[in-house]
Amino acid sequence: MVGTTNKKMEQFKVVVLGSETSGKTSMLKQYTQGSFPRDYIKTLGAQYSKYNAVIKKHIVNLFFWDISSNEEFLYMRPAFYRGTKAAIIVFSLKDKKSFEDIEYWYKDIRDFFEDVPIIIMGNASDLEEDRSNQAVDNDKIEGLMKKLHILGFFKFSLTKGNDVHEAFHTLINELYTIYRKN
Repeated sequence: MVGTTNKKMEQFKVVVLGSETSGKTSMLKQYTQGSFPRDYIKTLGAQYSKYNAVIKKHIVNLFFWDISSNEEFLYMRPAFYRGTKAAIIVFSLKDKKSFEDIEYWYKDIRDFFEDVPIIIMGNASDLEEDRSNQAVDNDKIEGLMKKLHILGFFKFSLTKGNDVHEAFHTLINELYTIYRKN
């Protein structure tokens, strides 16, 4: 990281929420490791990932907590949420139920943090060429964003590997702007 200084290193905890099979874990692997597992791997409790980014010549340490949607781990969520600075809610564009669950996840994180930035990410954007496979239309997504005051919405495709970095960059810049130390 030539040209960076760690004098003002920032650290942010970001929770990743969403329904089971929405693509949370695969999305994180794609962002932090550049690839994703092709087979479904169930998250038990929470999984942790670390990633370093550079914003305005400062190193930003990101700690991602992939939170299980399984009800048996519900009692553990307060501990998993502690120290959160932002949230990402993931859903599948081909699964209407996962879209409808966004409000549940939004309320869940807002019960602990009133003002952390939240983005939503829609998996399976590669299905846009064939609208018959897309269970959620753009008007519904835009309406929900306005209703909940979401920072941003991003579509991504795990199979094509696109748009994941743009979404994370937007969130990291917002965190840096909100929490940077003088």
